[in-house]
Amino acid sequence: MIIYADVFVAVNFFLDYTLLWMAGRLGGARTTRGRLALGAGLGVLHALAALVATDGPWRSLGLAIAVPLLMLGAAYLPLPVVTMARLTVAFYAAATIVAGLALAMTNALVAAFDRSTAVPPHPAAVPWWLLPLAAGLGAVVLWGLVVETRRRRLSEQFRVRLEISLHGRSVDLPALVDSGNKLTDPFSEAPVVVVEYAAVRQLLPAAVGRFFEGEAAGDLALLADASDDGALAGRMRVIPFTSVGRDAGMLVGFRPDRVVVAAPREGAGRVVVGEGEVVIGLYGRRLAPDGSYRALVPAELAMEVGD
Repeated sequence: MIIYADVFVAVNFFLDYTLLWMAGRLGGARTTRGRLALGAGLGVLHALAALVATDGPWRSLGLAIAVPLLMLGAAYLPLPVVTMARLTVAFYAAATIVAGLALAMTNALVAAFDRSTAVPPHPAAVPWWLLPLAAGLGAVVLWGLVVETRRRRLSEQFRVRLEISLHGRSVDLPALVDSGNKLTDPFSEAPVVVVEYAAVRQLLPAAVGRFFEGEAAGDLALLADASDDGALAGRMRVIPFTSVGRDAGMLVGFRPDRVVVAAPREGAGRVVVGEGEVVIGLYGRRLAPDGSYRALVPAELAMEVGD
């Protein structure tokens, strides 16, 4: 079998560079491209030595374990011992994923030859581009996992439970802490919690329901009826707002008896806000397409909620 030195060096360099990059992303460490190239270069030197000196120590198990550590050291040191250990585990995890993808693609290639009744390729004759392709796919898959994990972790940090009480009834719903929510009641200057109307429908009189859902939806006269209702007498509010793409808008709201903002975990911290200290602004549509949260809580109300 003919091995072209330039292809061999290029493939190994790309593979080692990608594995080092993947290890850093998984292990939470950063470095420069030059340091990654230095580490990948050490890997290429070891691969060349193992290719040329077939009977020497270059193919020993000890060296196979030591070289990745040297590569990681060249790319990322100095680092705390714990971080270095995490990088090492991440490197071998990335290598396992790339090897698995390469094996799967090899099997797929062999199966394709079998279906055409041709002679399947010997593993040593697998196209040179297979490993870089596997490394690239592995990098995409792992980076997607890292991004999704970070997104979920960040999302969980800003999630709270919201309990709204009015005249002896209450609803409990998932909420998102929104630092961009600066809405306040123009009269009392109380902060406004934006809530989906559907999430608190059961607390409100029929007149409010007709404002959002009936044939006369949007008729401000219905709000006057709700204000005269015993349950919401003196509690109705109209809150002006501006947003991206909209110069002026209006939220209909009300003052609840009590609002409790609590951390998602049971037994964690919570903040209780009494009547007059907060206003619920009603939003007629979904806030989250997947329904993962149904209210937007101003950051100032959630600052004292601890884990």
